[in-house]
Amino acid sequence: MEFKQRFADYPTKALDELLSVETVSRMVEEETGPHRERIYPPLTTLGLFIGQALSPDGACQDAVARHLSARTAQGAAPCSLSTGPYCKARRR
Repeated sequence: MEFKQRFADYPTKALDELLSVETVSRMVEEETGPHRERIYPPLTTLGLFIGQALSPDGACQDAVARHLSARTAQGAAPCSLSTGPYCKARRR
């Protein structure tokens, strides 16, 4: 349960405990091919989606809010709370 909660709160960090960022990045690149850096690049989207799936809420809005919070904490420009861009990134 502790790992599940950590994953829901910090999906990218928890994923890094299982596989290195380099390994996951390589696997994502093999699946998605080249991509532009966006608000939701493939690796970020994967981490958010896994966190969303493990979250008791399970809502896209929760995943987007967590991403906005993380971006703001890192000093990056805030993103919208709209779920549309995140849902598009998940489809990609």
